[in-house]
Amino acid sequence: MTFTTICDDEQGKIWEVSSHSSDETYMCQIDENEELFCTCSDFIYRKAIYRPHKGDVELYCKHLQEVLQEV
Repeated sequence: MTFTTICDDEQGKIWEVSSHSSDETYMCQIDENEELFCTCSDFIYRKAIYRPHKGDVELYCKHLQEVLQEV
């Protein structure tokens, strides 16, 4: 899995993350309030049930885990 920083400013950070298992790419974001978002279906499903915050590691999708591990 690889990622590229798309935006890094006072409003947050956005990364484009490639998938391990397909040719798909996803957009991951952490905003100024440390709320997280990813465009993958795993995260979207979890977000519908929970509201993941930077401290909720078990609620991250693998794309956010990868990005946050490296930055």
